[in-house]
Amino acid sequence: MLVDNIIFIPLYNGTLADHLIVTGALMCFQFCMLCSSGYHTFKCHSERAFWRWLSIDQAGICVGLIGCYLPSVHFGFYCLSLWRDIYLFVSCSLCLLALYCSLQTRGHSKAFKRVLLPMYCCLAGFGTLPAVHWVYLNGGFGAPVV
Repeated sequence: MLVDNIIFIPLYNGTLADHLIVTGALMCFQFCMLCSSGYHTFKCHSERAFWRWLSIDQAGICVGLIGCYLPSVHFGFYCLSLWRDIYLFVSCSLCLLALYCSLQTRGHSKAFKRVLLPMYCCLAGFGTLPAVHWVYLNGGFGAPVV
C-alpha cells in the first residue's frame, strides 16, 4: 500500500482523500501490530498487566478492522458516494463502539464477554455486506468488473 500511496495514486490523478484513506489504513495496520506485539511482550508481567494488555490488543484488532474497511469501501464505492459514506460511517461507528467496549475495565466479567464476543463477530461479519452489495450493484458475478 505504500507503493500505491507514493506511485500509483499520483499516476492515476488520485485526490487528497485517496492519499488520506491509504495512509489511514497503513496507520491502522501499524497500530494493530504495535498493540499485538505489546500484548505478547508484556502479558507475562503480572495478572493486571495481562488483562490490560489484552484489552489493548483487542482495541488494536478493532483499529486494524477499520484499516481493512477504509480502503475497500472507499475505492469499491468510489463512484457511489452515498453508499461509500453510509458504509464508512457504519463501519467506523461499529469499530468505535467495539473499541470503547474493549477498553472498559469491567470488560473481563463473564456478562460483558457475552456482549463483546458477538459484537466482534458482527463487526467482522459486517464486512461481507458492502462486498455483497457491491457485487449486486455491478451486475452480479457475470459482470466483467466483478
